[in-house]
Amino acid sequence: MASKEEFIPKWIAWESTQRCNLNCVHCRCSSDMDAAVGDFNTEEAFKLIDDICEVSQPVMVLSGGEPLLRKDIFEIARYGTSKGLRMCMATNGTLITDEVCQQMIEADIKMVSLSLDGSTAEIHDDFRACPGAFDGVVRAAETLTRHGIKFLINSSFTKW
Repeated sequence: MASKEEFIPKWIAWESTQRCNLNCVHCRCSSDMDAAVGDFNTEEAFKLIDDICEVSQPVMVLSGGEPLLRKDIFEIARYGTSKGLRMCMATNGTLITDEVCQQMIEADIKMVSLSLDGSTAEIHDDFRACPGAFDGVVRAAETLTRHGIKFLINSSFTKW
């Protein structure tokens, strides 16, 4: 018989928004720029974090859609950090700037995952259905590195 301890979450990826600036062929969220229906408001997001903290202190990954499209994403990240969660972010990378990196540092984002689904701009941009997405993720990696923010690369391996 399994103990209750086995079912305490250690890692939670929260699709914090359905909005996205890309139109990826593999998107499980069916995201687009108008897909905010169903997104929690800031207070509801805080309540979700409070509820999670009642049972666990997991790594929490803010994903989407594209989490950087939420105006309150760093407020949510700071709140999670204040509650003792290890806050991380999964992004397509196209919106990362020096200013965004500074906000990540201030919110104590521990790790960022960048999506890279092809070894060339032609492959990645086609998969992401957005010209310039490859250059955006490369630029994001350079910007995160310059600011000393740890990141990893997530890739979808397909016949595409």
